Amino acid sequence: MSTYLADTLVLVKNKVALCSGLANVYVNPVDQSTCPYATVGDAGWEGIFSDTARNRRTFRYDVHLYQEVSENTFDQKKASRIMRELQDEVITAFDNDPTLDGEVLMCRPVGGSPPQIVTGPTPLLMVIITVECDRLVTRNY
Repeated sequence: MSTYLADTLVLVKNKVALCSGLANVYVNPVDQSTCPYATVGDAGWEGIFSDTARNRRTFRYDVHLYQEVSENTFDQKKASRIMRELQDEVITAFDNDPTLDGEVLMCRPVGGSPPQIVTGPTPLLMVIITVECDRLVTRNY
């Protein structure tokens, strides 16, 4: 049995992992890793009737990008520059491959959050990019 939600999550993670500016990409949150890094997680889904045999599903995923912010190594200005470059790289990766090598009907970045500081052992600058992927799901009668 196909697991469209999980399979599509892996496709999105793999696309983000191709971005050269990232040290690591994980599914779901992690405590902390070598920066910059990303996590990819479910953000919901919607479905509509497509035809007598299939439904059209839109799966939504949040890509969290993290960059260290510290006075010793990455000040706010440098971390913000790195974050803008990472956002551009991730967005462009989806723009340049809207079908994820033919696996989905359409995959597109649809929004993002402004940078915010995440407190912890090491403060991190974080942004969220929301990605939507459309797939046709065959109904089994």
